[in-house]
Amino acid sequence: MAEENGYSEWTKEALLQHLISLMEANDKRYAERFNDIECKARESKTELREYVSDKIVAQKESIAIAMTASKEAIQKAENANERRFEGVNEFRNTLKDQQSTLLPRTEYDSGHLALTEKIAAVKERFDKHETAQVTSKETKVEAKGDTKNLWAYVVSAVALVGSMIGIIITFTQCSAL
Repeated sequence: MAEENGYSEWTKEALLQHLISLMEANDKRYAERFNDIECKARESKTELREYVSDKIVAQKESIAIAMTASKEAIQKAENANERRFEGVNEFRNTLKDQQSTLLPRTEYDSGHLALTEKIAAVKERFDKHETAQVTSKETKVEAKGDTKNLWAYVVSAVALVGSMIGIIITFTQCSAL
């Protein structure tokens, strides 16, 4: 290759040889680059697999922890509901006991009416007896005997009324407990 006037002369074969050597050098560089990229990709793939595996394991652990916490929360809620229902059942039983022990109004009214009628009958007899005693002084001795009987009736009626009132008070106090 000789240089004349700043130009170098190339022969066809030299030019061909030069181009082939450039192409081989480029091919070699490209192959090295490709191998480097492929090696890095394999390493990245391995690192990515490890990263994803670690993330999956961490996710499984967090899910297990969340499930345990959820089970504990459910158990606490069930226990709270059980205690609440026990209180409701206790209140229901208290109401049932009150219903069975309290004196119904109809029973009280019928007993009260019967006592009122008996007291009215005794009072009527007493009034009749008293008017008979006033009108007839001659029968005063007999009236005194009848009065004793009448007083016995009055005392009996008052005792009966007192007993009924005591029974009613006892029932109302027992039902209040």
